[in-house]
Amino acid sequence: MRFSTAQCCISPLQPVCPAGFLQQTSALCEVKDPLYAHILAFDTEDCITFLIFLDSLGVPSSLQMHLQQWASELAGKDAAVIVSCTHTHFAPDAKDVQYMDQLYVQLTAAMQKMTFNTYDSLSWSFAQEPFDKVGTSRISHHHADVRLSLFSIYDADTRLATVIIYNCHPTILRFDTPYFSSEYPGVLISLLKTQYPSEFFVFAQGAAGDISTRFTRKAQDHEAMEEMASLLNAEISRLMDAPADKHPLSFIHAAEESLSLKHVFAPIDLSDIPDDLSPREITEIHTGEIMRQKLEEQKETMPNAILLAGADIGGMKFVFCPCELFSWYQSCLKDNEAVLVCYSCGYAPYVTEPGFSAITYELFTDTFSKDTKQRLIDMLANLSSRKEML
Repeated sequence: MRFSTAQCCISPLQPVCPAGFLQQTSALCEVKDPLYAHILAFDTEDCITFLIFLDSLGVPSSLQMHLQQWASELAGKDAAVIVSCTHTHFAPDAKDVQYMDQLYVQLTAAMQKMTFNTYDSLSWSFAQEPFDKVGTSRISHHHADVRLSLFSIYDADTRLATVIIYNCHPTILRFDTPYFSSEYPGVLISLLKTQYPSEFFVFAQGAAGDISTRFTRKAQDHEAMEEMASLLNAEISRLMDAPADKHPLSFIHAAEESLSLKHVFAPIDLSDIPDDLSPREITEIHTGEIMRQKLEEQKETMPNAILLAGADIGGMKFVFCPCELFSWYQSCLKDNEAVLVCYSCGYAPYVTEPGFSAITYELFTDTFSKDTKQRLIDMLANLSSRKEML
């Protein structure tokens, strides 16, 4: 198998509005923490596979489709391209046509320049543990499943690359932050590169719909963000320095499945909001009311399907979903055999766990019917257990 990695800066080249908060309505120029695309590529006889991780809130699935078509034509064989985002709220709005054009040009240039090496003894290791010192449930009286996972690729005893999967919203900075930032995932990767200069790092956002730093951060400024990144870095370093069980990496298979959607707008009873919610939660509930109204006004144009993908990398299965899934959905996958990456293959709003009824911002923006959620659960389980992905 041939393997390669690449990184390119995707910070905006012209003023553009950031995305993530309703209050972000002005174009920005300053970039404090550069935005990057990190790329892993696997080249086999039959197919070339690109896993692309962007410092972005989310990008449309059409970008992934266009990149896949381009990669197939360039390679002269089948290509699989899966695009995921870290979900920073301080990246350019994907609705900005100029920025999306810039992103496409930069990604194709980086992919075309990738230099592949042939390896006879690639292997992988996987480690996963609960870790809630950075992220916890952002919802009072609600339990969240916060997981830190590491997937590392080796050539014999030399570690080449590590994918970090952590399910916590990168929303430490305030909505009125006057610059672009890759948030704590970007700072984290910078710290790891300093410690392990010969290795390549990627950050993938897990199922973080109900998890953030709301109750762990000391403030909403850059210093607090750096502190959260340092906490995560220390734990990742501990895991990386521990002995690892390695498994052969001799193949990669990818698959896609489309999930048809049924949207419902069930009434939400606001008469029983708990008295002990945090001020931020109360504010978010009122913001959720506004968002719900906007969604209902646009329900005729809401998507009727989303795309999910799977990548079986030597026996370890990655399942990619566009939604802001609650952490409960990790339980649909087999522990230590599969990992869930969200904000992938496009972007779709929050999906709360079955039976969730607490009055929260997330509940207002969750429009998936009960049947749709069950089919999503079945699809996640299927993608994480398929013996072969074609």
